[in-house]
Amino acid sequence: MDKIVTQFQKASEKEIKALMNIELELAVFSLLILIIEIFFFINPSTKKIAVQNKKLKEISWHQTRAFKSHMTNIKNFHRVIEIEKNVEYKEEMIAFLMEELKDLEDVSNNMVKSLEKEQ
Repeated sequence: MDKIVTQFQKASEKEIKALMNIELELAVFSLLILIIEIFFFINPSTKKIAVQNKKLKEISWHQTRAFKSHMTNIKNFHRVIEIEKNVEYKEEMIAFLMEELKDLEDVSNNMVKSLEKEQ
């Protein structure tokens, strides 16, 4: 009886060692897959996010600086035009307003060009 038990014990120890080797191989394979994912999926995604963040910062700068100043000027011209009674001065103000709108359009076009340039 002891001989049979010893044979079963040796066979099961052999099988346990084989299973441990398989588990170790699977762990190494899983680590390899994780490393490949980092290099081929996470790194490119991080770079895309960084580029997008840079574009968004540029848009934010344009909106807070360039657009805001032009929009303030346009609002001020609008108030002056409403108050002004002299037609000649109104026409002059409208000309200034049109120049400001053209400048605003130029700023907008430059912003679009700078965003397209990085793509």
